[in-house]
Amino acid sequence: MPEIRLRHVVSCSSQDPTHSADNLLKADTYRKWRSAKAGEKQISVILQLEKEEQIHSIDVGNEGSAFVEVLAGSSAAGSGEQDYEVLLVTSSFMSPTESRSGTNSNRVRLFGSDKLVRATAEKRWDRVKVVCSQPYCKDSPYGLSFIRLHSPPDKDKEEPEAAPPKVTKLGAFRVREDDGTSGSLRPGALFFSRVGKASPSEMGLGAVLGLAPLRAMLSEAWAAVTQGKGGTRPRVNAGLGRAGLGEERVGPWGQLLILGPR
Repeated sequence: MPEIRLRHVVSCSSQDPTHSADNLLKADTYRKWRSAKAGEKQISVILQLEKEEQIHSIDVGNEGSAFVEVLAGSSAAGSGEQDYEVLLVTSSFMSPTESRSGTNSNRVRLFGSDKLVRATAEKRWDRVKVVCSQPYCKDSPYGLSFIRLHSPPDKDKEEPEAAPPKVTKLGAFRVREDDGTSGSLRPGALFFSRVGKASPSEMGLGAVLGLAPLRAMLSEAWAAVTQGKGGTRPRVNAGLGRAGLGEERVGPWGQLLILGPR
């Protein structure tokens, strides 16, 4: 979210000579704004923005304050108390125990749009007023380490939605571009998927026995055909095989072959 630039300090109720309110205009977090003396019940500072902006979120770095409140106003309306509207309600940064012991005095809190007063956050402002208080400790000055204001996200820079797959029309056919996410077919994918799902009965005897045994069986059968007596072909007759006139063998597709005597 874009950060809103601060132009100058309009007014300040109390500030230390070293840790003045002008330090809030600088990006260095080690430059702080503190009250002029310890024991002050409440201090405030009014900051002028570069231009009117809608405030979407606020980041606050504490410097010993127990409570922080942020209001928004307009330079055109004036500088009276009635001209400011609450943007961030009084928020706790230190408990009474922490305030007295001085622990966790530099707590940082980030306030998103859901933490701001909606009616005020929806308008545009060019001034903010920050009010700090520390009712639990009277021994140390307090204030803020930094304050950052952010405008709403730029809609033009938001991530574009995923474009639908490109569709090309070829005559009566419509071809969709492969985006790499769908399970597209690869060469041989259909064949291998078919083989993986086929049962032994669908694959045939040759596939079950394997290619090597099938090749040996076919070679032996062909040798018997070409080298038999008188060049006779095997007689396909189960009775002849059983009578000793030929040798029974199972062919590559499951049929019974009667091979003549050699």
